[in-house]
Amino acid sequence: MSFNELAGVGRGYYKWRDRAVSTNANLHSEQLFYIRFLTIYRRLDYILCPTEDILIAFLVYAAFALAATSIPKYYGAIKHLLRDNATQCNNVSFEELTRNYHEQKRVYDGIVRSYGVGRTRVQDAFPPALMVLVVHKAYLINDIKAIQFIAFFLLCIFAVRRLADVMAKTDASFETIRHVTIGDIYIDLFLIVRIKATKTRGLLQEPLMFPLARLPNDILCPVRAMELHIANLRRSGLATSDSPLFQRISNGAFTGLALGKDSASKEIGQRVEQALGRPAPEFRGRSCRVTGATMLMKAGVSDWLVRWIGDWKESLHWGVYVRTPLAQLLDITKKAGASLKSAISKQ
Repeated sequence: MSFNELAGVGRGYYKWRDRAVSTNANLHSEQLFYIRFLTIYRRLDYILCPTEDILIAFLVYAAFALAATSIPKYYGAIKHLLRDNATQCNNVSFEELTRNYHEQKRVYDGIVRSYGVGRTRVQDAFPPALMVLVVHKAYLINDIKAIQFIAFFLLCIFAVRRLADVMAKTDASFETIRHVTIGDIYIDLFLIVRIKATKTRGLLQEPLMFPLARLPNDILCPVRAMELHIANLRRSGLATSDSPLFQRISNGAFTGLALGKDSASKEIGQRVEQALGRPAPEFRGRSCRVTGATMLMKAGVSDWLVRWIGDWKESLHWGVYVRTPLAQLLDITKKAGASLKSAISKQ
């Protein structure tokens, strides 16, 4: 049997149950990775009842292709595979099956110690002063590329959005039905952007209409930046309602072709490095969403509202986007010490 046929078996096992389309797609991709491993080692009969030896072998196999932090996600995909096919698994959950699998945990710990948890540095939130510096330098340049940068940079921060929510994954993969176009932007006293699909929201769901208020006389105002960007697009003659909101630029002019998120993330890193005068791998595209979530939490916005704004469906996932400054973490120790000292003095 060919791998494609075996992959078909995987699709047959998997049930699409009450999850966003993108979530199903991610789970299915991760499950196919697991099926490919079982196929190579001729253990496909263990697809719904993996032994500890099978999972240890899968750990080692995955460690060559994945960052260590990604491996638990693939275990989660296996868990969903068993959960969605409970009858074929004799109603034994993944947790029950692996409860006494202690050796695999030691192997995973060894992989983490040997190879580290990831292949890139964790992206950090922009400090306010760095945001102002980067935007200020872009305004000084004041060409169409700099203004477009400010527009998507501030939009993603204040709307707590991924770059992929407002632009295509790559320059060549833009789809009008999925990605933000000029027609998806409304500007009057405030700005409204229509997000058609996100990582957690499929195309068949209601679009996310996200409002942004003006920040008068503020260099970080996302509405002013978007107004300037759209004015540049209109002057270029490439501002139809179906045109990409963010476009590639060649020889100082818009091309009408979509700007991809990977290119945008790279531009963010380059502008930060120019502003700081040093390499800054901790700041890239994901930093926008991290910064937005962190700002809201520091401003005292309720955590449920931050999750709603950021469109996080799982309460355990959104928290990793909030970065607590070192000074604030150290202050926790000082407060704990002061409390302890006060308790001792009262005795």
